[in-house]
Amino acid sequence: MAEAGAAPRGRTRFAGRLSGRRSVPQNVAMGEPVTVDADVGEPTPWASSHGRRTASGIVWVFLADALILPTGIVTAGFLTRRLGPQDYGLFALATVLVSWGELSIAAMFSRATIRFVGAAKDWEPIGATVARSYLTAGALLALAFALAAYPASAWLGEPRLAGYLALAAVDIPLFSLSQAHLNVLVGRGGFRLRAAAPVGRWMGRLALMLLLVGSGLSVPGAIAANIGASICELAVARAGMPLPISQRSDFSPRRLFGFAVPLFVFAFSLRVFDRLDLVMLKALGGTAAEAGFYGAAQSLSVAPLIFSGAVSTVLLSTMTRLLREGQEAAARRMARDGLRAAVALLPFAAMTAGAADEIVAAIFGRPFVASGPFLALLIFAGVGTTTMTIANAVLTAAERPVLSAYNVAPLLPLAIVAHSIVIPRWGPVGAAAVTTAIAAAGAAIAAALVGRVWGALPSWATCLRSALLAALAFAAVRLWPASGPWLVAKLSIASALVVGGFAVLGELETAERRLLREVLLRRSSRR
Repeated sequence: MAEAGAAPRGRTRFAGRLSGRRSVPQNVAMGEPVTVDADVGEPTPWASSHGRRTASGIVWVFLADALILPTGIVTAGFLTRRLGPQDYGLFALATVLVSWGELSIAAMFSRATIRFVGAAKDWEPIGATVARSYLTAGALLALAFALAAYPASAWLGEPRLAGYLALAAVDIPLFSLSQAHLNVLVGRGGFRLRAAAPVGRWMGRLALMLLLVGSGLSVPGAIAANIGASICELAVARAGMPLPISQRSDFSPRRLFGFAVPLFVFAFSLRVFDRLDLVMLKALGGTAAEAGFYGAAQSLSVAPLIFSGAVSTVLLSTMTRLLREGQEAAARRMARDGLRAAVALLPFAAMTAGAADEIVAAIFGRPFVASGPFLALLIFAGVGTTTMTIANAVLTAAERPVLSAYNVAPLLPLAIVAHSIVIPRWGPVGAAAVTTAIAAAGAAIAAALVGRVWGALPSWATCLRSALLAALAFAAVRLWPASGPWLVAKLSIASALVVGGFAVLGELETAERRLLREVLLRRSSRR
């Protein structure tokens, strides 16, 4: 059983530690007993109704967001074959630049929205303020992108990029307003409704890509498909949570912005860092084709980020409610388990790295096999970014988001300097290596900050198990060459062996194994 880190005295803001008695305390808010871990004397949150709802929410949100993988793979495979490396590189650049703004707005407000909505009984005034704030920020940013389109295209040496950027900017306010609805849903614990909206986005995006690009509209058609996808998601989100955008609210935007400023620094720095390598590669002399190869690898390295998005938002919502109810020990255990989940991604990243060449060849075609070495590195950068994102959610629940900003802000100038030195010498491989190394350093610092604030870190046993399984997974997929259906079989078997390895090595606790069975088999058991 993995050990929970104890909260060190004088180093955590929570009074924290439960007594060593083994009696079962009473959850006053829920009116039900909370299981106590016999080893550490703290509530096992996964055995409570909060834990069950959290795990179910993570599964639903992850499965919905994970639609980006099958639909994204089909879309990317279709676009790379239809557009070719050069046009796909321009599409990737336009999408990356606009997504910086979109994701920065979403991440700036999302944590603050979830926390304020989760901590309040009267949430509607907060929801109205949130919707207007998202929409205003999105409209202003879209205008800024449209004005900067031509200077940016000149700087990158691609005149055609200007029109693509101006068109892609239309998506920013639509995406922002959709995110406002989704974050209010998460704050209220409406995880299943939150999961429905991305289904509309990714299925709509795939259908529109096939229709518009297939009709010969090329890059403008692909960008228009992204805009249409945001409209689909917004329609589903408003059906489940019709926020009163025009309604007056007594919740001041200053409260939201005051909490969101350090989160914006974190979000903006992380989003820019996450795609800085592609832009620097092109700005420092890379060709549009190299940008296409690199962008293809980036599109497959997002899998850990999908996981982090599901875990971090649901974790923040649940921890906020636990703290509101005075269940600090259970919240601390969830903080530790959030980092455990990030560490557990390492074997899956190693498996992807071992089969990187086969994966890109199967999805994008043989002309894109040059993307394989980039994917083998960037998938680990995705794990590092995931760790920082989960740590940010945990620190935000503790009302310490500024620590995340301190952690991530220095990474951006460091990456700019490192890319400027490395890319001219080693090209795309150097860019991927710099991104991965800096992401790993940021992840280590983020984990240390969570340990300082919450006194909750994954045990050394957890880290060793993940490292061992990562080495075995990498070796296994490398020793078994495969393509086509056999590649799918190989990755599925390797994934199952990793999960089984964690169970055999004793990583999953009793309550976690029981809850996993209940969630996956969609059944409930009464204790």
